[in-house]
Amino acid sequence: MKKYTTALATGLAGVLTVVTGCGSGDVTTGAASGNSNSTFSMFFNLGDGHGFDPDVSSWEAYLDDEGIFEGLVIPGSNAATKPIPGIAVSWKVSANGRVYTFNLRKNEKFSNGDPVTAQDFVYSMQRAVNPNTSVAAGESPISANNLPIVNAQQILQGISGYTPSDLGVKALNNYTLQITLTRNDPTFLRDLTLPTSSWVVPLDPKVVNAMNPSDWSNPAKIVSDGPYMLSSYSLKTSATLVPNPHYYGKSSLKKITVYYNSTTGNDTSLASFKSGQMQESMLQPQDLAAAKADSTLKKDLHMFPASAQYTLAVLPSKNTALQNAKVREAFALAIDRTAICNSVLQGAGQPAYNYYLPTWLNPWVEKYAQSYNPAQAKKLLAQAGYPNGKGFPTVDIIVGSTTDPVASAIQQMWQQNLGVKVNFEGLEWGQYVNALKTQLPSDQVGFVNESTNANYANLALPQTLESWIFPGNTALINGFLSPDNYQAWYKIDSNSQLSPAQKQAEEFVIYQKGLPASILNNVELGIRAFQSGNQSLLQQYYGQQVQQNFFISIYTPLQPVLLSSQVKGYQPDQMLLIDPPYWLNNITV
Repeated sequence: MKKYTTALATGLAGVLTVVTGCGSGDVTTGAASGNSNSTFSMFFNLGDGHGFDPDVSSWEAYLDDEGIFEGLVIPGSNAATKPIPGIAVSWKVSANGRVYTFNLRKNEKFSNGDPVTAQDFVYSMQRAVNPNTSVAAGESPISANNLPIVNAQQILQGISGYTPSDLGVKALNNYTLQITLTRNDPTFLRDLTLPTSSWVVPLDPKVVNAMNPSDWSNPAKIVSDGPYMLSSYSLKTSATLVPNPHYYGKSSLKKITVYYNSTTGNDTSLASFKSGQMQESMLQPQDLAAAKADSTLKKDLHMFPASAQYTLAVLPSKNTALQNAKVREAFALAIDRTAICNSVLQGAGQPAYNYYLPTWLNPWVEKYAQSYNPAQAKKLLAQAGYPNGKGFPTVDIIVGSTTDPVASAIQQMWQQNLGVKVNFEGLEWGQYVNALKTQLPSDQVGFVNESTNANYANLALPQTLESWIFPGNTALINGFLSPDNYQAWYKIDSNSQLSPAQKQAEEFVIYQKGLPASILNNVELGIRAFQSGNQSLLQQYYGQQVQQNFFISIYTPLQPVLLSSQVKGYQPDQMLLIDPPYWLNNITV
């Protein structure tokens, strides 16, 4: 779900602020504990105004994952804890590891008092993979790639002969749900707690069938089953959650308020935290030194690894210089990631090497990395026919933010180490989106900052070439199409007379014949790793991406967070950029 492209270097801070009530002292975490009179407020700057429908992709739906809706299992009280029972009180797995049978709570109800049943899970999941759901809402579809449920991919892609009723999910009775997978997946329960799995929750059919897409922004129309329900919502400004009176357990907080975007103001200042006005504050990298130097602040400082590796992807161009593997390797070797993390980011980052996998989650990725080596970079560029950068086209670095110190640093490194001319273009968002699809002229090549949420290695594997390309990876590969193939692709993509399914089918033909063998072979390796579950193949798949520099990842953010000792049970969701709470009902104050 929730994929986004952004300039990370200027977007790490000022997005989550906790203002707690007067409760304090030693408390345990979880739904059945804590001071239920406490309040919790946070800033979340990724609100897009698309509503709280868990079956389509939106940033508001982040709160669906964290407590408005509850699925079969929920996160434990800390990152090392295995998932614990949610709506499912117990489950069993078949001998072949492909069939999960969940026994559901018989005392769980929606916020309107209706009972939650196995049929409600089936209804919601079939609705989520139905392509018509996201089309009607005008939003992106959910990602089914993270969960290998039978026929999910085929239904979501609109493949002929597959309907939502073919999804591998069945209600054996009112309180027994069966899910069938395409393969043995030992991480399935863990993956049900991820933000990308928000669609595996129950919905009340009689309520949802009467709703319009716009009703998902209206708290009076939304019925949910989690520990909290939506009480108020102001478009892109704020949302308020209050306890669900029909929840089977206990809600740990009396009220949760979320503030979006421009309301953050100066609330993240060091002074406000130090004075006790705030109990949690996300810092800008430039604030980190001051926080470390202050003995009072230092004890409350946490560096949470975050998601979304800052990555550079090749832009479409009439000049094919960057399609040369030696050239891409030269540009990768000419970047000093350590200097960027330590100096530019003031320690608020760590080197990254793969678009999908941060090293904090998959440390083995680093063994495939090419170390900073400007001499070798210059040698490779000369071997490719550009000694000291002579004759090389102008290089553009495009980001979706008007300022970006990391991109500026890379600009200087490439000019100094390779002798090429580099332009940095920090664009407003609308201009940036247009630039992504603009084919550069023959005297220019370029890279664009493309980022996505982190994922577990097995979940980012391709199941098929088509499911890997669509909808999320086109920006990573369009720069590898020949100029003529890209123009053919663009003609299809900009044709408003074609349906989304027609566009995808016609574009897929171009990708099949137009992508270089190195990329197609890499995806095929990933498909074999997915089908076999072989960890050696999995690592080879990601290692090839690093070594062949299909994209160049620079750093993963380390989010500096000041967190008061009054706040208990704060488990950061490291699969999202800003490390917000993983499960709101684990938090007490």
